[in-house]
Amino acid sequence: VTTPRTIHTCNAPSPAATSAIPIGAHIVSKVQTLLASQSNPGRTLRAARSVDALHAAFNQ
Repeated sequence: VTTPRTIHTCNAPSPAATSAIPIGAHIVSKVQTLLASQSNPGRTLRAARSVDALHAAFNQ
């Protein structure tokens, strides 16, 4: 469920939390898309890594 100000997620348990980084990357991607579609161009993700950086870190 996504609204203009929220993205709701459910926990996806897995052995050794192997799904945590891909889920985080998916959420970052959704937030980037959501912010890009809003009319306030000053809102950005300053502290988040790119999806590519998350995937690279996960696949090391």
